[in-house]
Amino acid sequence: MNNTTLTRLSLTRSGQQVGRQDWHELIVSVATQPDDGRILWAWPSKDTILIQAGAPISPDTLPGLVSAATSGPVRAQFGTGEQVQLSTIATPTKSGRKRRPDGTLARGITVPIPVSEYPQWLSKRLADVIDITEQATEPLRSVRVRKLDRVATFSACGYYVAGAVTDPERLRELIVSGIGDGRAYGMGLVVVGAAS
Repeated sequence: MNNTTLTRLSLTRSGQQVGRQDWHELIVSVATQPDDGRILWAWPSKDTILIQAGAPISPDTLPGLVSAATSGPVRAQFGTGEQVQLSTIATPTKSGRKRRPDGTLARGITVPIPVSEYPQWLSKRLADVIDITEQATEPLRSVRVRKLDRVATFSACGYYVAGAVTDPERLRELIVSGIGDGRAYGMGLVVVGAAS
């Protein structure tokens, strides 16, 4: 994880008008794959995109779309008992089944969960990773993207969690790999820092 950086892009007005699908393609074209993990990104506000990749992203690689960029190393190693703060924009889903045209049930699909279950979705995934002392959730607007020959819709929720690390290795895996569905489209980037 020593080469992984988090870059904060400040978007121009033109950059703010670019769609999520197009940002996905732009990010894939300019970002370097980290040695450990995958390229992850998030669009937390209208004028900001965060990208976790193998090297900093220069504004020069996205002319007219980005006015400034700041980068720094991603910390993925935390000790047992260390107090941390975690934030993510994720897609809360559960496993589901869909009826095929022949009447049989297909497995391996994910379906959205009710908004009332959003807090428990992340709590379950972090149960053995962080001893949660504080959690906030904010349901966000759904995200629609083209995915192969169809349009995919992702429910979105902003999460903030504070607590003590109970499994440093599983936390590292979440940081380098992300969480949930839609990671190619700006969901599931896990940002963790030491609690102040």
